[in-house]
Amino acid sequence: MRHPEGTRVKKRRAKMNRLLSAILIISILLLSACAAPTSQPAPTSQPAPPGPPRPPPPGVTYIYPEESSTPPAPAPTPAPAPTERKWYEGGTLHKATVGEWHRATYTNRLATCADCVVVANRAEAERDFSTVKPKAIELEKCITEATKGISEIQHHQVAEYAAMCIILMGYDK
Repeated sequence: MRHPEGTRVKKRRAKMNRLLSAILIISILLLSACAAPTSQPAPTSQPAPPGPPRPPPPGVTYIYPEESSTPPAPAPTPAPAPTERKWYEGGTLHKATVGEWHRATYTNRLATCADCVVVANRAEAERDFSTVKPKAIELEKCITEATKGISEIQHHQVAEYAAMCIILMGYDK
């Protein structure tokens, strides 16, 4: 006759295995989703098509031939205006190690976390983008605190810890 305690232990182990499998699957999905930053491609230039003018497709600029044969005088180029990045732009730590994460700037870590929060919960981010920043701040804090001062994990991928933090904080729902 089996002891009832053994059945409970088996059930707990099965439940833990299912939970670990779910974490692994979500980690893999987040690693692949966070691997590439979400940025728009640079616009391209092409010759204008023949016929009447029409608007170019997104990301394309038409080049129209000059009306006269004499080249126009070059216009003075104004100094480029400083462009300020938005808080969620420029994250480059999607494939970084824990060591690289801790050496990076806070701005870079926050922008990378914003990408991961949007990927983990795209529906909510599309509905209300204002919820992304508080979650990105908390995610950055979670990853940084969870990995701080542990020299053995400096070569681990930071996306693994991002996935765990996202699950623990419930941002994957």
